[in-house]
Amino acid sequence: MSRIEISQIRRDGDTQIRAKMNEAAIDDFAEALKAGDALPPVTLFFDRSDYWLADGFHRVAAAEMVGLDSVDADVREGGQREALLYAVGANADHGLRRTNEDKRRAVRKLLGDPEWGRWPASKMARVCRVSDRFVQRLKRESSTNSSEMPTTVVVERNGKTYEMNTANIGKGRKPHREETMEDDSAAEPTPPSKPRRLKAAMGKTIARQAISNMKQIKRSDTERAEGFQMMREFMESRRDW
Repeated sequence: MSRIEISQIRRDGDTQIRAKMNEAAIDDFAEALKAGDALPPVTLFFDRSDYWLADGFHRVAAAEMVGLDSVDADVREGGQREALLYAVGANADHGLRRTNEDKRRAVRKLLGDPEWGRWPASKMARVCRVSDRFVQRLKRESSTNSSEMPTTVVVERNGKTYEMNTANIGKGRKPHREETMEDDSAAEPTPPSKPRRLKAAMGKTIARQAISNMKQIKRSDTERAEGFQMMREFMESRRDW
């Protein structure tokens, strides 16, 4: 880990994937810094000339807010493109949770790129940390604009890689109703208007999934204690549920 001056960090490389900055998050980070807490290092890519910010825009803004002139950083080799490729998948499982619009912006960054836009949907999904279906839907939307969607793409099938001409794909085809629906795996949770009934004998399966998710919280995570406390409070409130 290195200490890098904020004045040296490039934030103008179109590597900010979020639709907008979260002012509340910046304030929270600033309060933590004022209290003497250490924030996780930001992620930078260094090309022997510039430090390109890939992850940590809110933390850098908070550091500036409290008058700091440098931040802790995880510095990696690479330039603006490497930083951008890292940024499209940042915050998928840590930090401030991404919104659906953040995810769409990440995928569209790849779709609009001459090189990355030719990747198969499955590879884009892995890089952006979203579902294949989410990428496929955005690909179909982008196909209406020839300047965004390449006519030749790379396809992976049965372990083989080849090129496919997509110029005529989808022409004259009516979209199915389900294709217009939001991707459940990529969407923010929305409280149902009425409690939904679960299938019988699903309790153990859901509990195992919850335990598995909790095990992913690392000991170094600054919000680890708060996460476990939230779970304990939830269990206490559901004793008679």
